[in-house]
Amino acid sequence: MKKLIFILLLVTFLTKITKGQDWYPIGAEWYFNKQELLLYPAHGYTKYIVEKDTIVASYSGKKIIVETYNFHSEGVVTDRFIQFVREENGRVYSWNGFEFKLMYDFTLNPGDTLEIEFANYDCDSVSPIIVDSICQIEINEEYFDVQHLSYFQYWPFGDPSKIKVNETIIEKIGRVEEFLFKPICQLDTEPWEWLSLRCYKEGELIFRSDEWDSFCPDCSCDTLIDGSTGVVKYKHTSQFLIYPNPCQDWIIIEHPISIIKKVLLYNSTGQLIEHREPKNNFLQLNIGMQEEGIYYLIIESENLIELRMLFKL
Repeated sequence: MKKLIFILLLVTFLTKITKGQDWYPIGAEWYFNKQELLLYPAHGYTKYIVEKDTIVASYSGKKIIVETYNFHSEGVVTDRFIQFVREENGRVYSWNGFEFKLMYDFTLNPGDTLEIEFANYDCDSVSPIIVDSICQIEINEEYFDVQHLSYFQYWPFGDPSKIKVNETIIEKIGRVEEFLFKPICQLDTEPWEWLSLRCYKEGELIFRSDEWDSFCPDCSCDTLIDGSTGVVKYKHTSQFLIYPNPCQDWIIIEHPISIIKKVLLYNSTGQLIEHREPKNNFLQLNIGMQEEGIYYLIIESENLIELRMLFKL
C-alpha cells in the first residue's frame, strides 16, 4: 500500500513538473508599447487578444485580434487586423498567409539550435540561433520557462561588422520584443520604435515587463502617453529616463519635454566610447558589442546635465 501511494505521488509530481503551459488561451491579452517618432515622446500601444479557437489549413489554431491605439486616438482603434497561431507539444507556430511557420520551440535544451527561417536581405551571413540558457520565473505562483537565445549578424561593411543579437522568450507569453518572432537582417530595420512588451494578462495572471515597470511603474497596461504638454503619466526620480538598466544590447534615453543635446558614454576606465547629439527627446543606443561591466552616461539637455551609471550584462 505504501509503495502504491509512493508511486501515485511520484507520478503526480512528474506530471506537475513536466506539464507544459497552455499557450494562447481564449481571452489572453498582450500589450506592446508603440513609441511614435515625433518631436516629443508619444506612446500608444498595440493590443493582442485571443478571440476563439479556429481551424486553419486543417490545423487547430487560435484567432487573435490585433488593435492599435495611438497616443492621440482617445481610445479609438487606429488599426485592426487578425493573426493566427497554434501550439503543438511545446512548439509554437504563426500563420504567414500560406502556412504555419515555427516561431518557438520549448523542447530544446541549452546549446540546441532553433530551426526557424531567417530573412537575410543585407547581411553577408547570419549564424544559427542558439539556446544560450534556460531558467524559470514565477508569476502568481506559477512557474514559466524562459529561453535566452542569441545569434550573430555579419555585415559586409560598418564598424562593428559582427553584431550579436539577444532574444528572450517566455513560455506562454512569448517574445518580449514584438509579438511575432521573425528574425530579419536588413538595413532599415533598426528598432527606433520601442515596441517591447508592456503586459500579459490572463484572468488573475498578470505579467508586467521590467521595461514597462521601469518606464511607467504606476501606469495601467493601456496607458496613452503624450509628452507634448509636459504631462506624463509616470513617476521617475530623475528628469531623464534610461531603460532597461541593466541592459544587454539596446538602451533608451528619453526626456518628457526637453531636447537631449548630447550623450556621452564612458567605460569604467574613463574612456569615451560613444558620443551622440540626438537633438531630440529620444535616443536609442546599441551597446551590444561592449564588454560586460559598469558604464557612465553624461546626458545634457537644454537646462540640465546629469551623470548616470549603466550596467551592461
